[in-house]
Amino acid sequence: MRNKIKELQKKLNKLGIDQWVFKSFNDGNLLLIGSPNITYYHLVEITFMRVDYINCSINLWTSGIIRLATNDERKLYNSQTQIEDEDLMIIIEDSFGEIFFIVCEDFEFKFID
Repeated sequence: MRNKIKELQKKLNKLGIDQWVFKSFNDGNLLLIGSPNITYYHLVEITFMRVDYINCSINLWTSGIIRLATNDERKLYNSQTQIEDEDLMIIIEDSFGEIFFIVCEDFEFKFID
């Protein structure tokens, strides 16, 4: 999983993707779209599957960092989320240092040509 998130972060950095907005939440799957200019187009779609918990702003925000939570972060938010060992906790750090997170079972991403 760490390789998957590193691959995603590398491509996001290369394309300058730092603006995000949630597009939909259907059947437990959360779709996040991103772009250098989200008002006009998007270049990436990240689908968080079987989402258990969301702690994110639903409006447009800017972030350059998407990563897996550290063990300390998982422990810190455990009482709030009741995260299980097999759950992923995806951290999204906004440009002001605010930490958002999504608890899910898996995620996938695709880049738009």
